[in-house]
This record gives sequence, structure tokens and C-alpha cells, in this order.
Amino acid sequence: MRTPLFVACLLSLVTAAVLPGCGSDAADVGAPVVDIAADPKAGFEFQETTYTVPGTGEERTIRLNVWYPTDDTEGALTRFNAISVDRGSFLNASVRVPSGQAPVMIYTHGDRGWGGSAFTLARQFVANGWIVVAVDHTGNTVLDNIDPRPFEFDVLRAYDVRAAHDHIADLPAEHPLAGHLDTSRVMLVGHSYGGQTAWIVGGVELDRDAIEARCAPDCVQAELDAYAMYEPDPRVVAVVAMDGEVRSDSVADTGFTNMQAAVMALTPSDMERHQVLFDRSVGADVTWVQLDGACHESFTSTNFGVCPTMEPTTGRRITANYAIAFGSRHVLESRNAELLDVLDGTTEVDPVVTVTHHAAE
Repeated sequence: MRTPLFVACLLSLVTAAVLPGCGSDAADVGAPVVDIAADPKAGFEFQETTYTVPGTGEERTIRLNVWYPTDDTEGALTRFNAISVDRGSFLNASVRVPSGQAPVMIYTHGDRGWGGSAFTLARQFVANGWIVVAVDHTGNTVLDNIDPRPFEFDVLRAYDVRAAHDHIADLPAEHPLAGHLDTSRVMLVGHSYGGQTAWIVGGVELDRDAIEARCAPDCVQAELDAYAMYEPDPRVVAVVAMDGEVRSDSVADTGFTNMQAAVMALTPSDMERHQVLFDRSVGADVTWVQLDGACHESFTSTNFGVCPTMEPTTGRRITANYAIAFGSRHVLESRNAELLDVLDGTTEVDPVVTVTHHAAE
């Protein structure tokens, strides 16, 4: 079977060669531009933002991990925390200013994770022209975790994502990226608990009566108000949930019908809970990509746990392939036929992958 150019470009994300037609000179109008590198580099900086949480009135500060293009070929390595370092993200490197409006991907980590765990995926996005902003969810990171978790934390994470979005959309004029980001249409990617955050930000309707019943009698009105005041952000047009799903007892009966964002669920195969969610989400635009042999650890850059049935590079490669393609389709609004064939499963990208889709009603 002939491998389409777009698929060949995607598959070579983990090779050292640039295939003809895969770089910035690709001629097909509307086709996604995929810059290929075995180990792409990126500039990196920490930022932070403070906002007031609706409902509780809490002043909340979150750290942001920002990857961006650079022409630097070496630099100081990035240490995200005491246990995580990335030698391919150059701390405070010079910024190669995008020629136009660069698309933005926001990342939300899992329970007791950290934003920097996205570094391999983030650098692949940067190599393809994106800016990536990963949130460190204060009080729910690997070295800063509140236990037991506050009741409102499910929606608090969604507010964190919005705060990160607002921050990157309003960079100070002196920042090299100011005015060079398209924040009107963004994609959110989340892993594990971050996958649930992605569903919520994507517009799933929460069942506030069920939430109130679940919290009684331990929570206070301010926590319930945080849920009641949350509204999905229409600027988020696509979300990718990596082995993470929204709690079924938090979703209204018609909770998936009016989602504003298209959803991609990247999961291991043969997991009943994902099948249940996919079946229940009929009415939303959902693409389900199952990876046979994948484990929970197969989608990110964390060093916690080893998947005995899939090499780490395989899971990360497939994740990058589909996430970048999904962003090209829904954020950049590409209508490239070969891209669409990848996303609907017509074209096989990898034999371990099964793609299922149902469209929005």
C-alpha cells in the first residue's frame, strides 16, 4: 500500500532525515507543515500568573512552562523540578520570532504530575510551528500535592487552564512572542487527570446537582459556586485526552451534546471504561485512537513506571503523530485529504492503532 506523503512525514518524526516535501517548502496548499527531527530542540522559559478563582475568591498563582522556537543549538538544560531534567529544552534561549501568528497548544498534567512531563511532545509541536504552554497545577504536582484533594479541584484545574490561556494571550509588549500568537483558537492536551480536565474545558456539561449531592455534607458553598460559575472557553476548539476520562457521575444526561471542542481520546486498547465513555459521548465530535499494547505511561515523558508491552518511543511517536494531525485539522482548519484519511482511520499510521469516530450531531 502506498504511504501518503503526510503519513510518511508524520512517521519520520523520530528519524533524523527530512523527507522531500515534508519541510516548510511542502507545496500542497492547506497541507500541514511537518518539520522533521529525531530529537528536536526548543527554547524554554518559566512564567507565572495569578488570578482570582470564581466562587471561592482565592488568589491563586500557577507556574507555566513555555516552549518556543529558537535558533540556538546549545544552551543551559531545563530542570523542571528536583527529579526531572530535559537536555533538549534550552532554558531562556533566544526566541526565533514566528513569521506570522503561531498556533498555541496548552498542556495539563496528571494527578501529582508536572507540566514539564510534556517535554518530548512539546518539542515536537514546536518543531511544527507551535508554541506550547504547560500548566503546573499548584497543589496537585509531584512535589506540591494537597491530600486529600480539595473538592473543587476538578473545576479548579479548568480555571488554571483559562488563566494560562489569558496570560499567554496578553504577554507584555516587550516579550518577543507578543503579537505573534494566535490565541483565538487553541488546543488543550491532557494526560490522566489532565485528560478529565481536557473533557471539562472542551465543554462537557457538568451535572451540578450530582456534584452537590456527592460533596454533601463536607464541602462549603464557595466550592459549589466554583462549579456553578464555570463556563467553557469557546477559544478552545480541540482537546486531546490521553488515557483520561471525565467522571461519569459528574456529567449531565445530555452533557456531551453541546461540546464546543472536538475531542481526541488517545488510550490503551481493550479498556471498558473508555468504551463506556465513547458510547456515552455520542452527539459530540469524538475521535478515539486506541494503541494496542500501550500503558498509562506510554503517552508522556515521565520516568515513572515502565510499560512492559510498548517501547516508550513508540507511544510518544504515535501520540505526537495524532495530536499534531488533530491540531492541524481543528486549530489550523486544514482540509488536506490525506490528513483527514489519517484521522478517520482510512490510512494506517501504525499497525497497533485502531481509530473510531463519531461526529457531532
